[in-house]
Amino acid sequence: MSNDGATELVDWFSGVLDAEQARLSALPHGPWTITTPDRGYPQTITNPQAMLLAQTFIDPAVSADVALHIVAHSPDRELARVEAFRHMVTRFRAALKQRRSRNLEQTLLVLLEQIRVQAACYAHYPGYRLEWRMDLGRPVRW
Repeated sequence: MSNDGATELVDWFSGVLDAEQARLSALPHGPWTITTPDRGYPQTITNPQAMLLAQTFIDPAVSADVALHIVAHSPDRELARVEAFRHMVTRFRAALKQRRSRNLEQTLLVLLEQIRVQAACYAHYPGYRLEWRMDLGRPVRW
């Protein structure tokens, strides 16, 4: 991947992260409510992991799917993931500006490889290019 291609990938991925952050920030962050037949009234769960425990001990047959979905897709958890990806993008851009030594070249390659892997999860978003796909048999070249 050329320097320009890498920069375009990072810019595209940064835009995707902005869109994801906006989407996730608009979602409800709890507390969530479940109603189980044995209790007959709504129970408020403020923590997704507590939701998983609640379904285990209260009524696994009714709330297991709901609990697992919330744990897996909690907006707070997903926002943390977006923030971690954004950190990679920030480090890549900083290393690109200071690219003077072989160590920084290696850092850029490692960060670019990680960004490509994570960006592939968003390949269904508009603007993703096939040339950014990971070729597991071929190392990334700068």
